[in-house]
Amino acid sequence: MINTNGLDGLGFMSEARVLVIDGNFTYRIALKQTVLSFGAHQENVGAVRNLASAREIIQEFNPMIVISDLQLEDGIATDLLRDQNWKAVLILLCSDSSPEKIANAKSLGVEQFIYKPCSQTQIGDALKMVESKCKWTAH
Repeated sequence: MINTNGLDGLGFMSEARVLVIDGNFTYRIALKQTVLSFGAHQENVGAVRNLASAREIIQEFNPMIVISDLQLEDGIATDLLRDQNWKAVLILLCSDSSPEKIANAKSLGVEQFIYKPCSQTQIGDALKMVESKCKWTAH
């Protein structure tokens, strides 16, 4: 069990639909497990490895929150923000990035930016920060 001490206030996660996008299988599964540990339901958490798969899932799954590595095998996660049907809140993860890339990502609408490797606490804090921006619509 992941220690979530100090992360009260994530009750909204029981209703949230979350998509995790990361090309690294181990990291992708760890992120998914972290999201589940905060109270999200298994059927409401998806995990894919690239933008192409993400776009397919987003059409059908309509996530409220997307947690993604910035650099993916087939593009950069901020490309999702340009998609016509984009409604989710984007939390970006990055192992290294320049201040310019961060500023650009934020100007495009990225809500939170976290450096990898990150802790469960950092993910929980980012989720708390974006709760009010989530679109609470029926699935």
